[in-house]
Amino acid sequence: MTVQEKLKRITKRNRGRNLEVILKEIQQLMTGWINYYGIGEMKGFMKNLNGWLKRRIRQYIWKQWKNPRTKRKNLIHLGIDKRKAYEWSNTRKGYWTISSSYVLHRSLTDKELASRGYKDIALQYQFVHSNY
Repeated sequence: MTVQEKLKRITKRNRGRNLEVILKEIQQLMTGWINYYGIGEMKGFMKNLNGWLKRRIRQYIWKQWKNPRTKRKNLIHLGIDKRKAYEWSNTRKGYWTISSSYVLHRSLTDKELASRGYKDIALQYQFVHSNY
Protein backbone atom coordinates (compact mmCIF):
# COMPACT_ATOMS: atom_id res chain seq x y z
CA MET A 1 0.00 0.00 0.00
CA THR A 2 1.43 3.40 -0.98
CA VAL A 3 1.75 6.31 1.38
CA GLN A 4 -0.92 8.21 -0.56
CA GLU A 5 -3.39 5.34 -0.12
CA LYS A 6 -2.66 5.29 3.61
CA LEU A 7 -3.18 9.05 3.84
CA LYS A 8 -6.40 8.70 1.86
CA ARG A 9 -7.66 6.16 4.38
CA ILE A 10 -6.74 8.42 7.31
CA THR A 11 -8.42 11.51 5.78
CA LYS A 12 -11.56 9.73 4.65
CA ARG A 13 -14.49 12.13 5.02
CA ASN A 14 -16.87 9.72 6.73
CA ARG A 15 -14.55 8.74 9.59
CA GLY A 16 -16.17 11.19 11.98
CA ARG A 17 -12.97 11.95 13.86
CA ASN A 18 -11.85 15.22 15.38
CA LEU A 19 -9.39 17.15 13.20
CA GLU A 20 -6.74 16.94 15.93
CA VAL A 21 -6.93 13.13 15.90
CA ILE A 22 -6.63 13.07 12.09
CA LEU A 23 -3.62 15.41 12.14
CA LYS A 24 -1.95 13.32 14.84
CA GLU A 25 -2.42 10.14 12.77
CA ILE A 26 -1.00 11.92 9.71
CA GLN A 27 1.97 13.14 11.73
CA GLN A 28 2.72 9.64 13.03
CA LEU A 29 2.56 8.09 9.57
CA MET A 30 4.61 10.79 7.87
CA THR A 31 7.28 10.95 10.58
CA GLY A 32 7.97 7.25 10.22
CA TRP A 33 7.74 7.34 6.45
CA ILE A 34 10.02 10.38 6.05
CA ASN A 35 12.60 8.96 8.48
CA TYR A 36 12.63 5.71 6.55
CA TYR A 37 12.81 7.23 3.07
CA GLY A 38 14.56 10.49 4.06
CA ILE A 39 17.81 9.53 2.42
CA GLY A 40 16.16 9.37 -1.01
CA GLU A 41 15.93 12.33 -3.37
CA MET A 42 12.20 13.01 -3.64
CA LYS A 43 11.71 16.72 -3.14
CA GLY A 44 9.18 17.04 -5.98
CA PHE A 45 7.18 14.07 -4.78
CA MET A 46 7.01 15.48 -1.25
CA LYS A 47 5.93 18.89 -2.52
CA ASN A 48 3.10 17.32 -4.56
CA LEU A 49 2.08 15.03 -1.71
CA ASN A 50 2.04 17.98 0.68
CA GLY A 51 -0.25 20.01 -1.61
CA TRP A 52 -2.59 17.05 -2.08
CA LEU A 53 -2.70 16.40 1.68
CA LYS A 54 -3.54 20.04 2.48
CA ARG A 55 -6.39 19.83 -0.01
CA ARG A 56 -7.66 16.65 1.70
CA ILE A 57 -7.55 18.40 5.08
CA ARG A 58 -9.45 21.43 3.72
CA GLN A 59 -12.04 19.02 2.32
CA TYR A 60 -12.32 17.31 5.72
CA ILE A 61 -12.82 20.64 7.51
CA TRP A 62 -15.42 21.79 4.95
CA LYS A 63 -17.38 18.57 5.46
CA GLN A 64 -17.26 18.98 9.25
CA TRP A 65 -18.89 22.39 9.00
CA LYS A 66 -21.99 20.69 7.45
CA ASN A 67 -24.68 23.41 7.48
CA PRO A 68 -24.55 26.49 5.24
CA ARG A 69 -25.01 28.70 8.29
CA THR A 70 -21.99 27.13 10.01
CA LYS A 71 -19.94 27.39 6.82
CA ARG A 72 -20.85 31.06 6.41
CA LYS A 73 -20.09 31.86 10.06
CA ASN A 74 -16.71 30.12 9.93
CA LEU A 75 -15.74 31.73 6.61
CA ILE A 76 -16.56 35.19 7.98
CA HIS A 77 -14.60 34.38 11.14
CA LEU A 78 -11.61 33.43 8.95
CA GLY A 79 -11.70 36.79 7.13
CA ILE A 80 -13.90 36.22 4.06
CA ASP A 81 -16.26 38.99 2.98
CA LYS A 82 -19.88 38.41 4.13
CA ARG A 83 -21.25 38.36 0.61
CA LYS A 84 -18.65 35.87 -0.65
CA ALA A 85 -19.10 33.76 2.49
CA TYR A 86 -22.86 33.58 1.85
CA GLU A 87 -22.28 32.70 -1.80
CA TRP A 88 -19.77 29.93 -1.08
CA SER A 89 -21.58 28.52 1.94
CA ASN A 90 -24.60 27.82 -0.28
CA THR A 91 -22.69 26.30 -3.17
CA ARG A 92 -23.75 22.94 -4.57
CA LYS A 93 -20.27 21.94 -5.59
CA GLY A 94 -18.73 18.84 -4.08
CA TYR A 95 -16.31 18.77 -1.19
CA TRP A 96 -13.29 17.93 -3.35
CA THR A 97 -14.03 20.77 -5.78
CA ILE A 98 -14.50 23.28 -2.97
CA SER A 99 -11.26 22.17 -1.30
CA SER A 100 -9.28 23.72 -4.16
CA SER A 101 -11.40 26.88 -4.38
CA TYR A 102 -10.13 30.41 -3.96
CA VAL A 103 -12.27 30.95 -0.87
CA LEU A 104 -10.91 27.98 1.09
CA HIS A 105 -7.35 28.83 0.11
CA ARG A 106 -7.89 32.38 1.38
CA SER A 107 -9.59 31.28 4.61
CA LEU A 108 -7.87 27.98 5.46
CA THR A 109 -4.38 29.17 4.61
CA ASP A 110 -1.22 27.22 5.35
CA LYS A 111 -0.79 29.36 8.45
CA GLU A 112 -4.33 28.51 9.62
CA LEU A 113 -3.77 24.81 9.02
CA ALA A 114 -0.53 25.03 11.02
CA SER A 115 -2.38 26.71 13.89
CA ARG A 116 -4.81 23.78 13.88
CA GLY A 117 -1.91 21.34 14.22
CA TYR A 118 -0.84 20.47 10.66
CA LYS A 119 2.91 20.04 10.32
CA ASP A 120 4.13 20.67 6.79
CA ILE A 121 5.54 17.37 5.52
CA ALA A 122 7.64 19.04 2.82
CA LEU A 123 9.49 21.05 5.49
CA GLN A 124 9.79 17.95 7.64
CA TYR A 125 11.35 16.09 4.70
CA GLN A 126 13.78 18.97 4.03
CA PHE A 127 14.89 18.90 7.66
CA VAL A 128 15.47 15.13 7.68
CA HIS A 129 17.11 15.17 4.24
CA SER A 130 19.49 17.97 5.19
CA ASN A 131 20.86 15.81 8.01
CA TYR A 132 22.04 13.10 5.58
